[in-house]
Amino acid sequence: MSAHEGDGGEGAFPLAARARALLEAPPWNDRTYGLTLLAVEAPEGAPAGPQRLWLILDASDVRDLDEEWREPLLRHRLRRSGDEAIETTVATTDGVEALLEGVSRRSLEVRWELLHAHPLHDPSGRGEQLAAAARRLPGEALERLVRPLYLQAGRALEALRRTHDASSEPAAAIAAGEAASALTRLACILEEGAHPTADWLDAAARETALGRRIAPWLDARSPAAADAVLGEAGQALRAYFAGREWLREPEIYALRPPPRR
Repeated sequence: MSAHEGDGGEGAFPLAARARALLEAPPWNDRTYGLTLLAVEAPEGAPAGPQRLWLILDASDVRDLDEEWREPLLRHRLRRSGDEAIETTVATTDGVEALLEGVSRRSLEVRWELLHAHPLHDPSGRGEQLAAAARRLPGEALERLVRPLYLQAGRALEALRRTHDASSEPAAAIAAGEAASALTRLACILEEGAHPTADWLDAAARETALGRRIAPWLDARSPAAADAVLGEAGQALRAYFAGREWLREPEIYALRPPPRR
């Protein structure tokens, strides 16, 4: 159970009540059949924060909404609202589908949230359809995603060793943070083809196979363990990409000039 969930009593009731109140209030109360309301489950150990909801509807249902909702949903295909307890992302189906077609950082974050969401209201089954789409990465996308993260982790860990030797604490903190960011994203992508937003990244990574192996380094971020933690990442990657040049000789690969167009 995550820090964002209750035990079925006091913690769960406010979410159910808020969800019901959201659907019973304008402008959603007269179109509930066409709505999907999803609650995102935070990873175990994530910092406390607002419960994240997704409210999804078809673009055809947007045009008769008030301007407050119609304009941002037609232009941007999403709008966020909320308070300290609930953060709701209202989006059109085609807007979510467009995000799921890409592999940008934001696309991966949306994929992760849909993979870790459960329906509060979904008469059309849209939520499961979107979750199925979130599980599918475009061809060869996995390698394109993990390769730069592995190379980034290697460079950052080398920088961590150098800054530690130079007794530069601010520089060491930056290098360690960059390495941790790359390694935790790598762990999540290898496991699910997605990763959460930065505030949930550490907690989510620790639930993965690679994340459990590198958890001691994530706790201490020791320069002395830099080679070992990069070795763990390399071992996990070789199960998918054995023999790749960027795995065999990452330092040389990272210095290679881009191909001429």
